[in-house]
Amino acid sequence: QEGTNNIAAFDQMGNDNEEVMYQEGDGNTAILEQNGNNGYGYMHQKWGGAANNFSKVVSNGNNSRHFTVQTWGVNNVINAVQTGNGNDSYSGQFVGNDNNILMTQTGNINLSNAQQSHGYLNQTTVLQRGEENTSTAYTYGSDNIVTVERAHYAVGNVFNNVSDVNQDGDDNWAKVFQHGDGNESDVKQ
Repeated sequence: QEGTNNIAAFDQMGNDNEEVMYQEGDGNTAILEQNGNNGYGYMHQKWGGAANNFSKVVSNGNNSRHFTVQTWGVNNVINAVQTGNGNDSYSGQFVGNDNNILMTQTGNINLSNAQQSHGYLNQTTVLQRGEENTSTAYTYGSDNIVTVERAHYAVGNVFNNVSDVNQDGDDNWAKVFQHGDGNESDVKQ
């Protein structure tokens, strides 16, 4: 940690978990809660005056990984919750302010990747419930909204869905709802 008023909190329950964290700047908060075995986490809040950023990852299950990066910006928020085994989440906010990423994965072997760069006031929400779902959301610009939701209201879990959302510009809005199995979507704005 370099800077002032930074907070780093770890709560690891289980065996063979590993966490790497870098903080530089002022007023950054990074919280990790790992409950399970063989988990890996990487949190990076630094470079270019990264300040007042918040990142919280909760991982319940075995063999799950998360990578969280916030650089060159202020007032960015990342919240990620993973429940199940073999889940991977990647979230990044680069060169921008006041951006928000929320990722929730419940089930096994899900992959979520959300990146926001060169803008401000972006919102990405990924909700995955089921098995072997993959979600990718890239936002380059400002005032963009991405929502990806995977859950079957009647049955609960969904399986083997893929979505890819790419936004390049300002004031874009994309919603992807997949309430079934084996669906694919590709959105470019």
